[in-house]
Amino acid sequence: MGDIHNLQVLISQSPILKKYNQAQQNAPANGLQILGVAEQEKVKKKMSTVSELEETEKTEREEARKRRLKNGAEPHLVDRYG
Repeated sequence: MGDIHNLQVLISQSPILKKYNQAQQNAPANGLQILGVAEQEKVKKKMSTVSELEETEKTEREEARKRRLKNGAEPHLVDRYG
């Protein structure tokens, strides 16, 4: 019976058992951290998409403005080489 008790003491003092118990205690926090990182990645992706859309809209507005200016100026342009 004493051998079993000694074995139990050795196991309870084992660093592997301590790490295992800590992992069990930290698992909810680690899971929450993983979810937090995943959420941050989603936000980054959405912000990237929003900035790309804003840039596209800006380019489209500039192109439309340039077309209007070009169309408005066409009657006034003189073809010097034609």
